[in-house]
Amino acid sequence: MLKKFINGLLFGAGFAIAFIAVVWGYFHFINIKNQGSVEEVVLEAPPVTERPERFYGSSAVFSGSFVEDRNKILSSGDAIIVGSVLGEGKPIQGVKLRLGLNGAVMSQWATTDINGRYHISVPAGEYQIDGYELDYDSANIVMSGLIDSPRNHTSNDLVSASSDKEGKGLNLSYVRPVVKSVATNTLVLDQNADISWEKYPEAYSYEVQFYEKTNPDSYRSKHIFPASLKTNENHLNIGQYTDKFQEGRYYLFDVIALDENGMAISASYRNFTSYDFIIIPNSD
Repeated sequence: MLKKFINGLLFGAGFAIAFIAVVWGYFHFINIKNQGSVEEVVLEAPPVTERPERFYGSSAVFSGSFVEDRNKILSSGDAIIVGSVLGEGKPIQGVKLRLGLNGAVMSQWATTDINGRYHISVPAGEYQIDGYELDYDSANIVMSGLIDSPRNHTSNDLVSASSDKEGKGLNLSYVRPVVKSVATNTLVLDQNADISWEKYPEAYSYEVQFYEKTNPDSYRSKHIFPASLKTNENHLNIGQYTDKFQEGRYYLFDVIALDENGMAISASYRNFTSYDFIIIPNSD
């Protein structure tokens, strides 16, 4: 009995010593590691790293008839629906997307190939394409800096797909946005109250609309002109519209670039939780 008791004490003491050794070794290692790193004081902050461009388009677009329950997924089948994705007129490989079908279900995911074409497996049948959803991670990589083309069609007429006949899917295009040139976020309503944007390739004219906000961080805004203003220049003086703008209010503006036939070819990117300028009183 005494021998068992002594053996028990020895075992307990050995375990305690081993535990203490492990803890001591851990903290000793951390201490040595910390001693090896030397702080360095710098006199000036490094330059701000530019954020990489991202995809500025819509991640999902559906027609009004689509019931947005994206958890209902149509099974794959022996038929396919085929479409394409272009960026600035060229095929884009690596875009992952799926389609909204027949007002109620999402298709399987598909990824565009080197020719910008996607092939979505579906059971044979007839389909109404009600819109699409992009995988935003893949869009950020392969479509960074692009927005939706104003000429995109996001729904199709009835499509038939079978084992020996491809169904016609959506052909989506993406373009460079119109870049707004906002020199200052404060404007006085006088003859120098100009807003401008970079000239867009192949644009013959522009349409401009303004949106008013009382809270700079709010999503809520209202347009202030019944119809967009039109100009052939890449700037617009708003000093002539003193009855439309109010001091202390925040404003966004959108620019649509039009071709020689008056068809939209691109638009500016709009940040719904920000603003472009605020109207301030004239100090004179």
